[in-house]
Amino acid sequence: MASYYPVLLLPQVLVSESNRVAWQESSKGNVPPNALVVGHTSHGEALYTGRVIHHGIMTPGKVQHSHGVLYISWAGKEVYHDEYEVLVVVD
Repeated sequence: MASYYPVLLLPQVLVSESNRVAWQESSKGNVPPNALVVGHTSHGEALYTGRVIHHGIMTPGKVQHSHGVLYISWAGKEVYHDEYEVLVVVD
């Protein structure tokens, strides 16, 4: 007999003063030293927020330095790009 439980999804919103973060062009897994860490892999590797224009749409994703790419979710699949922008903290 299957049991079903409701799932509660709570959105998370990054809030900052507009002059404190910016997008910086990057590629091939390079991560600027002032990139904002937003998570970690199960092995402890830092993950960063990135974005890319995919099929004409600005799409957010994760940058994983060791893989050398930005990953996005598209049409139910994980798609990668080697040129992207990374969210950085500015002074």
